[in-house]
This record gives sequence, C-alpha cells and structure tokens, in this order.
Amino acid sequence: MNQQKNKQSGFSLIEVLISLVIVALLITVGILVYKNQQKSKVNTSSTNTQATKSTTIVSPNTNQNIIKFNQLGVEISVPDSIKSISYTMTGNIVYVTDNVADTNSNNYGGNCSIAALVRFNGQYNANSMNGTLAKQFSTFYITYAHPQAACGNTPTDINQFSADVNAFSSSLSTLTLIP
Repeated sequence: MNQQKNKQSGFSLIEVLISLVIVALLITVGILVYKNQQKSKVNTSSTNTQATKSTTIVSPNTNQNIIKFNQLGVEISVPDSIKSISYTMTGNIVYVTDNVADTNSNNYGGNCSIAALVRFNGQYNANSMNGTLAKQFSTFYITYAHPQAACGNTPTDINQFSADVNAFSSSLSTLTLIP
C-alpha cells in the first residue's frame, strides 16, 4: 500500500511574520500622518477660536460687487454674473455657494459649493498640501479648493455651474485686505 504524505497547506511562520511587520509599518506611517494632519489643523484653527463655535451665513451687498470675509480679514471683487453668491464661514474656512436653478425640476438645483477659502498663518509652501494659493499677504495666505463634482442635472445647469466656478476663480486675483 502506498503511504500518503500528510500535505499541509497554509502560510509558513516566516511569511506570517513578514506580513505582520509590513502591516505594522503601514499602521505606524498612517498614525504619524494622521497626527501631523491633526497638528496642522490645530495650528491653523487657533487664530479664530471664537469663530469655530458658530457658523454665519452672509449674503453679499447687492449694491456692490465687493464681498467681505471678515473672519479671514480679506475682501474680494466679483463679477456681476456671480454677485448673488453667498457663503458660510466656519472658523478660518469660507464655503462659497451659488444658487443653481433646477431647469428640470428634479431637485438637483439649490445652493452648490463653488469654492472653499482657507486662511493660514505664515508663508505659503507648495509642498504643504494646504490647497492652491489664492493670495500671499505679509503674515498669512489664503488657499482655495474647488468642488470635485458639478452641481445640476442638465447640461444647462452644469454649464452655468462651471461658468460660476470659473468666474470666482478669476476673481481670486482681486483678494485684498479689508481696510
């Protein structure tokens, strides 16, 4: 009679140990990145501790195309096509929104985010991953980010939304300190 060898399948002890070391390294790197990100958030939000407790929705003055972001200490001049934008301020972040019409009545219209502005102290560093530089001032800088998706359901809605995003982006060069 042929004697069958007892074949065992699975991972060897060395393979398991190598896998555990790799997972431990990935977790360590993840924790370090997370702590660094949290530290960065604490440093940037410390400038407006009172502002982080409340959110204010403000609509710009219809007589002028100047919008003041008091908590950021800056103002911007926007074209007539987007002078009806509104914004929400939370701490040192401004969420700029625009009311996009729902041409198909599918409930896809409404306030759509066209940009976010953030104030950071110090000099801008392109490697900091704080966003795209909008304007450098003497003691701080403003960065911006655009939404990752269009707002609206029809080509007309999406085109209007894209035009509004582009108009706001073009206005960023007009950022100035509030007198």
